[in-house]
Amino acid sequence: MAGQVSGADPAPGTAGRWTPTRIAHTFMDLVAEGSVDPLPLVSHVVDAGAVADALALLDRGDGDVLQVVLRF
Repeated sequence: MAGQVSGADPAPGTAGRWTPTRIAHTFMDLVAEGSVDPLPLVSHVVDAGAVADALALLDRGDGDVLQVVLRF
């Protein structure tokens, strides 16, 4: 959705409609109302002390790494 309306060259009249802030708020609203379950979006949970490992996972560009969450 966001990439379709807020890309580098949005359609006339659509620029700015889906700002990063609006996207985040909309997503969090959907999570809060139970319409979206965010857990399947988390592919890895890493202890905060191993943040270098988390960054390495992201840097690899592995298709199996969707979202890395730090555990504190």
